[in-house]
Amino acid sequence: MRYPLAIASSFLVVTAGFLGLGYFASSRCSTPTSPIAPASGPLRAVSQTLISAPAETVFDYIAGEDTLPEWMPDLDNARYEHTFSAIPNALGPGSKRFMKFGEQIEIEEIVQFSRPSLISYRILEGVPVTAHISVVSIEERGSKSSLLTWYQYFEIKRSSLAGWMMPFLVRRFMSEAQGNLIETFEGEAIQSNQCKFLG
Repeated sequence: MRYPLAIASSFLVVTAGFLGLGYFASSRCSTPTSPIAPASGPLRAVSQTLISAPAETVFDYIAGEDTLPEWMPDLDNARYEHTFSAIPNALGPGSKRFMKFGEQIEIEEIVQFSRPSLISYRILEGVPVTAHISVVSIEERGSKSSLLTWYQYFEIKRSSLAGWMMPFLVRRFMSEAQGNLIETFEGEAIQSNQCKFLG
């Protein structure tokens, strides 16, 4: 995810007087948490997308090294490393994912992998969050459509301006990604970050 500090800082200056920094730091989703999410921070964002393609096609597209940049906003390239994968020399739990957003490198670890229904990952470096876990589940809806649900759980790093902004920035990132998936496969947004802001 690309969240330039300059952009975050500018937005923060404009909005802080009206909303307060605590608005972003304490925002959490009131939607039900995923039953398959490992221990993590609070649920900060969730989206659901009905996609006009079978689950296997959707799964391979969202997880593929070559296709990740096609739907993730601002992602230049992605590379997997399988040294510690539970599946020898293949994508699986323990695989690392190196995501290049301009000059920013984000390092992720695959936590769960079950084609074609589930993939989850945690951010290890590159983004000001802790206790992160992202869960993507895909359910068959007939023979030619699928329901993709994407959850983002994390705690923010309050020591940086970008950290305070992360709930807002992650939701914007997910909304753009959802639009890219709909444009690629056709479909519709069932839920797009409909979160209440809880203290």
